[in-house]
Order: sequence, then C-alpha cells, then structure tokens
Amino acid sequence: MVPRAVRYSASDGRRRTHPLVTLALRLRILTFPFIGVMVGTVLYEDGHGVVAWGALVLHVTALPFVHYLTARNAADPQRAEWRNIVGDTVAAGVWSGIMAFRPLPVTALVACYTMVSSSVGGVRLSVWGISGLLVGAVAGGLLNGFAWVQTTSFATTAFSTVLIIYFTALFGYQSHLQTKRVIALRAEAERQRERLSEQSRDLEQARAEEAEARQVAEEANQAKSIFLANMSHELRTPLHAIIGYSEVLEDEARVREESELQADLGKIRSAGKHLLDVINNVLDLSKLEAKRTELYLETFVGGDLVAEVVSTIEGLVQKRGNRLHVAGHETLGLVHADVTKLRQILFNLLSNANKFTEQGEITVTCERREDPGQVRIAVRDTGIGMTPEQQERLFQAFTQADASISRTYGGTGLGLVISRKFCRMMGGDVDVESEEGVGSTFTVVLPSDVPVSRSARVSDVRWRTDDMIRAIAPADVVIDIAIIEPDPDVRSLLRRHLEQEGVSVREAATCDDGMALIRDHPPDILTLEVALEGGWDLLERLKSDPELRGIPVHVISSVDERSQGFAMGCETYMVKPIDREQVAVALLGPLRGPPS
Repeated sequence: MVPRAVRYSASDGRRRTHPLVTLALRLRILTFPFIGVMVGTVLYEDGHGVVAWGALVLHVTALPFVHYLTARNAADPQRAEWRNIVGDTVAAGVWSGIMAFRPLPVTALVACYTMVSSSVGGVRLSVWGISGLLVGAVAGGLLNGFAWVQTTSFATTAFSTVLIIYFTALFGYQSHLQTKRVIALRAEAERQRERLSEQSRDLEQARAEEAEARQVAEEANQAKSIFLANMSHELRTPLHAIIGYSEVLEDEARVREESELQADLGKIRSAGKHLLDVINNVLDLSKLEAKRTELYLETFVGGDLVAEVVSTIEGLVQKRGNRLHVAGHETLGLVHADVTKLRQILFNLLSNANKFTEQGEITVTCERREDPGQVRIAVRDTGIGMTPEQQERLFQAFTQADASISRTYGGTGLGLVISRKFCRMMGGDVDVESEEGVGSTFTVVLPSDVPVSRSARVSDVRWRTDDMIRAIAPADVVIDIAIIEPDPDVRSLLRRHLEQEGVSVREAATCDDGMALIRDHPPDILTLEVALEGGWDLLERLKSDPELRGIPVHVISSVDERSQGFAMGCETYMVKPIDREQVAVALLGPLRGPPS
C-alpha cells in the first residue's frame, strides 16, 4: 500500500489540478524521451522485436498523459500521483531486466527514480520506489531469461551519462523555482507583519490621545468625537489591505501546503480583524457622542436573528467549555427595528457572557409581550458575576467593572456602552442583574415596532449567510461587474474576490474613466467609492440618466454615509474593510436568484 499523503483541497471548493500532478506531467514530458532513446539503443543492439519497441513507444508517448488524467480526476490527487511514481519505478525495473541488467543504464534509471521518489515523498516513498524497481526487475528478468550483459556500447554509455546529468540539472532547477516561491511568500508575510505592527502603534497612539481628551471639558470631548468619526477612511483603508491580502496569501500557502506560513498568515488576519473590531467600537461610540448615528429600520424575523447570532458565537462558546441554551426565540415573531444594531447588541452581550464564564452555562431567553408591544431578550451566564459597586461603573466608556478584570480578560470596555446607547436610540434599554460568584443577566428590552418614521431599507448586507451562500453558486451567465475605486490595493482585492466567483471584472480609478467605461459597455453591476473626487456626482448622473439608471450601484466606501447613499438610489452601502463573503452575497445574490 502506498504511504498516505495529505489530501489536496481547493480553497474555493472547486476541483483544481494539484501542483504535484502538473509538475509530474511536465517532468515526464521532458525526461521520458531521453529514457526512451537510452533504452532504444539497447533494444537495437540486442535485436528485440516489435513488441518491445511498441511497449517503449507507448511508455514514452502515452504514459505521461495516462498518469496525469488518473491523478487529476482522483479523489486524492496527491496520493494518486504517489502511486504513479511507484508505477514508474516498476516500469524502470522491467526495462532494466529487458536491458539484461547492463550496469550503466540500470544505474541511470535507479538514480533518476530514486531522486524523484525521495524529493516528492521522502524516505517512505523512496523505500516503496526501490521496492517497485526490484519487483519490476524480477518481471523484466523473467521476460528476458535473466540475461546478464556487463558490456555497454558507446551510444548506450553516452545516453546513460547524459540522462543522469540532465535529470540532476532538471530537478535542481525545479527545486530552485520552488525555493524562490517560498522565499517570496515569506517576504510578503514579513511585510504584512510590519504593516500590522505599524497599525498597532498608530492605534496605541490614538488610545493615548483619547485618554487625555477624556480629562478635558465637554466641548473638547465633543470635538474629539467628531474628529474620530471623520477619520474612518484613514483607519479602514490600510486595514482593508492587511486583512484582504492576508486572506489571499493564506489561500496560496494552503495550496502550497506551507502549514507554518499558513498559521502565521492566519495570525495576521486574526489580529487585523481584532484591530478592526476595536476601531469600529471607537468610531461607533464617537458617532453616538457626536449624534451622527442614524437608524435604518426594516422588518425581520426576530427568532432568525437570534439563531444567526447564536450560530456565529457557538464555536467560541465551545472553546471556553461552556454550554449554550436558547429558549423562546420562535415566539419573537416580526420585529421592526435596526437589524444591524440589534445584531451587534446581541453579539456583544453573548461575547461578554462567554468571556467571563468558563466551564459554565449561557442561556438566551426570548419573550414577546403584546402589551405594551415589547420584545425581551435575556442573556444569563454562570460566570464571575459583579458586586454592586462594579455594576455602577458598568456602562461607563473605556471602563471595565474592575481594573483587575481588564488585565485578566482584556477588552476596551466599549461594548456594553454602545449596546445601551443603541437600545436607547430605538426606545429601549439594557438592564443588568448580577451577583458576585453566581453570574449575570443582561436583558435587552425593545419596542417590537420602533416608532421612527423612516422607509424600510436594507441597512447592511450581512444577511443569513447560510441561506444566501447557496444563491451565489456559479451560474451559466457570466456577470459583468465594473469597479470604480481610487485605491489600487482595494481594486486588486475586489477583482480577485469577484473573479473567484466566475464573473467578468472591469475597473477604473477615477470618475471620468469610470463613466467612459460604463458608456462603452454598461455593466450588470457597478461598485462605487463615493469618497473619491466626484463620486456623489457620478451616482447622481447615473440615477438621472434614463439609459443607465437601471444599473445596480453598490457603494463600497471608507465613509459611512448610508442615508445619503440610499436616498440617491444605491442598492447596498458597505463600509470598508469588507470580506469576500460580504461582497459575494451583496453583489451576486440578487442576480442569481433566491436560494433553492
């Protein structure tokens, strides 16, 4: 039985040719003719008949492609290619017997195939390769009566020597190429780490400035909040590149089976997303204090939202050894509120419960009260709990219940503050009951129909992804998407993400170039960065042009101006940085129909 190999899996789920299979085909095409000529000189000297010559021709011309097709279509391509290599060693052993075990040609074959086996599969595959040579040699000896010839003609000697030199040089060159690729990947990973370190230093500096600003008067605090709310572009744009390119490099490292490099890139991506969460919390609080936060109301199934958030956090709960229970979510019915903000509230409460509980229980209890028209969602944990003094400081910005808690569990102390402010914006509140050493219960109380006069808009594209992902399966029609984005890194990432979904992508860096691109051939979908010069004007021109107003425009921007974007007719409004799943669902889901 061939040694077990690592199963190859394409990162996007589609069948791809394993790199080892492609490399093996190329090497066989380049080396089999030399082996054929060397063996042919011996067949000619010994006067072998048509059968031997026919087998040699098939070996040289057909066997490389037979191996390629069998390995490419196998469930485990890498393991199948290992079997092919063992098969090649058996064939080499057969030809050694047919050549009457002449020392130099046999040495050339053994050296070449031992080199192949050891470089691909190490010692284990080398042992199987040598075993294959011995089995083939016995079979070839039986076919040739175990003839033994010590002398070798000049032609056979020359071709055997050339084969050894050629095979050694070829494998050395391939090893050189692989080494260059690994070095390039590691260099890029190091650049990503340096950029992440620089972003971390910038964030630490921003935190220090914020801590100093809290000590000044209310007017200075308000000015600080406005400043942070407006600096979204400067923080989000570099994070978009860090997170996006780390995902791309992680996929490439997975394909090349660079597990150590893949783990490092995963840490970069995870740290970038953590940094983004912190920045989002700071910006959310700043906009709340500056009274620049708006509600985007829509009607949704409350139980589905609870189930979605619970599904998202379930993996983190299991890592802490906790048990998660949900009750009554099916009774919530239809709720008219800001689904994005309610999702963030529930996620914050569940994350807190999980952070302060270990080997315990977390219970989510839902209830709908028709009189006075409320929904109540309680998150109870059996964690460390709080004293009355700690509860008094609970909803203060940048403050944990206790300094020791911040050192032990981490966090900025913003999640609960933002959650309560969001609830109060929607006419509700967050209540807390806690006992030290027993646990805590946080209860979200909201009107079932938030009384704000505003047209229902989809305020965010993070819908039920388990349902929507089925809607973006490859379709027969190639969708044409135009990207208008000034940042080349963002354009490159969007192109990669969308082309992986099988769509055609065109791009422009300015509004003038984008308008020319649209006029030349109107796309099926358009993405637009409204923060670039003339971005809002371009959106207005598109929606006022009878020939172009039907093009769906999806705003992907570093500035959060959802209300203006929706008022001007955009389909969705996404704030950078965005992820692949978010882009695919938002842009391609509506065109490819509802989930089946």
